[in-house]
Amino acid sequence: MRSMSLSMRLWAIAATTLLGSATLVAVCVRSVNEVKIRGPIYTDIVMYKDLLADILPPPEYLIEAYLNCLRAPADQGRRFANHFWTRRHGWKKTFSTGRDVWEKSLTQPQIRQAMLDESIPAGLEFWKIAKTQFLPLVRDGRDDAARAVLEGPLAAAYKRHRSAVDKTVALSNKEVDVVEAHADKTLASNMAVILGAAAGINAIVLLLTIWAVRSILRPMQPIERLRPRRRQWRL
Repeated sequence: MRSMSLSMRLWAIAATTLLGSATLVAVCVRSVNEVKIRGPIYTDIVMYKDLLADILPPPEYLIEAYLNCLRAPADQGRRFANHFWTRRHGWKKTFSTGRDVWEKSLTQPQIRQAMLDESIPAGLEFWKIAKTQFLPLVRDGRDDAARAVLEGPLAAAYKRHRSAVDKTVALSNKEVDVVEAHADKTLASNMAVILGAAAGINAIVLLLTIWAVRSILRPMQPIERLRPRRRQWRL
């Protein structure tokens, strides 16, 4: 380093600064690309969420409870009623928990209406009919009356619930497309700002370095021109 001229040292500092800035931008871009919408990490998260959704019965969709009701007349009434009553607490708890979560987090008006004002009330009506009308009849062995409730008000409540669920799914899929498009646009805008800022900062550093080198070396030029003369005088 001692053998390097002053100008070379200044240029080395500038080059190091530019290289460090470029490395920082490259790391930033790589990190953003890994976690962005449809990036590898995002894709893994969505994949495992989809896997769980495919395996587990959805807590806010009463398909499992309704299917159990459909097989009730074929089972022994009291045994089925006891089994359903035991399972009902778990189903109802997850249903209520999901409702509380979505009441706090859902913001899109149409989805909120379909989920909270249509699907949830129909589901609560389903549970009420099952508890007060269907299960007592099944427990007493009155299969014909239980089937009438099953095919009448219980099925009607489930169909309203199912219709609202289908509506919520359709609206949610559309909203996912909107959110992903907005995320892509925001990411592209922010990346343009990052790259533009990095280019601007590097340009400023380069210009300041050129200005500093010239400012330092300009006063030294007369001295450099005198050096050959001083050598001749010595000779």
